Amino acid sequence: MNPVETVCYSEFYFLDSTNENFCKDWTPDNGSCFDDNEAIDISFRFRTSDELKTLPYVGVFSVYGGGGYKIDIGPKQSLAMDYLSQLKSLNWIDLYTRAVFVDTFLFNANTRLFTNIKVVFEISEFGSMEMKTNTYSFNMFPYITPWDYCVLIFQLLFIIIVAARFVFLVVNIVKLRLKSFSYFATYLRMAEIVLSVSAVILYILRIDQTLQGVTDVGNYLESHVSFEFAMMYDQLYQEALAVVMFIVSLDLLKPLTFNSHLHILYSSLSNGRKELLSYMLLFMIAISAFASYLHITTGYLVYDFRNPFTAILTLMQILLSMISLKKHPEISSLQAQIVISIFAFVMTLVFLNFFISVLNFYFSEGKENLEKSSQFLKHLNDHFWWRCNRFSKEFWRTISCQKLQTQDDQIEELLRLLKSVRILFILNPHLDYSKH
Repeated sequence: MNPVETVCYSEFYFLDSTNENFCKDWTPDNGSCFDDNEAIDISFRFRTSDELKTLPYVGVFSVYGGGGYKIDIGPKQSLAMDYLSQLKSLNWIDLYTRAVFVDTFLFNANTRLFTNIKVVFEISEFGSMEMKTNTYSFNMFPYITPWDYCVLIFQLLFIIIVAARFVFLVVNIVKLRLKSFSYFATYLRMAEIVLSVSAVILYILRIDQTLQGVTDVGNYLESHVSFEFAMMYDQLYQEALAVVMFIVSLDLLKPLTFNSHLHILYSSLSNGRKELLSYMLLFMIAISAFASYLHITTGYLVYDFRNPFTAILTLMQILLSMISLKKHPEISSLQAQIVISIFAFVMTLVFLNFFISVLNFYFSEGKENLEKSSQFLKHLNDHFWWRCNRFSKEFWRTISCQKLQTQDDQIEELLRLLKSVRILFILNPHLDYSKH
């Protein structure tokens, strides 16, 4: 019978982790048990995150620093099996181990994609084990083919556009002075420019870290080289660029507001933004209260309620019917079922209906004020829909092999043309009518 372990270990925190050097089998270092040429001896030496060029890792049970004890198991299977056998006999993974990271990098020369595969084994203070696999790929060499240099031209054009928008923003602030800071569009434009500049800087840092990693691979053959900083900069670059594209896409609503439907949508959201923001604040307060309660009462049983943040995400998924309560049979107590039932009633019947009521009110107000709005170009809207209608008629006549125009259609087109000329005079009152 195996002996029963009677030692209890506290919860792991990376600031309390060991950072000392040891001899084999975790015996104290006496200064004479270390050989620089032996990989097994090196595996019992502590490496800092700066030496390993790694980042902290947020796991299931704790946050782990970038430093630790490392071994390169080698490029050959026989050598790897020999190293693993020796590590097992020397108790390299023992009762004090809280996480084991298996890290490898793969490069596909055909697609020029660099892939990192990280398998993490976490061991809790209770003895349970959690395995998680992370995979991330990114383009290692961005400028190889002629098309890549076309992308480079667009990237330079992006920098020029950002610089121009910054100049326009500064000019607008100088003209309006303090009044410009009372407009939400000013802050939105500032956020767009800051994120655009951040994306450019992060992209440059990503290329720099990638080239440095490639140089290290050439200098340290058959050794593991970390590209975690390059991957981090690549992820941050993508996030910043995604937010910029989101803001720019929303800006397309404003020039398209000559359309009556889009104008109603734009004006309704603009007029009701204060009420909508207040609603979102109340919504987050309410869902945080329910999440905190369920985290305290069921967080030790249900994985999706292990901390307040994941509890909020889980409740939002329940609210949107993305997950079912059948997924969590652990929530079987009467108390938890009552709380979740109250949550579903309050959030669905009260908050969601209130949100829909706010939108309906401002949509109705937008429809009533459509004709009175000075920003709505009714003549341009009528002309746009007439063009769409005419295009659909011509397209239908073409595919149905009908005559292009009848006499009634010609008369209708002539009347429309005369009306368009009258609209032109209305929109341009300074035209010399005698010349037209």
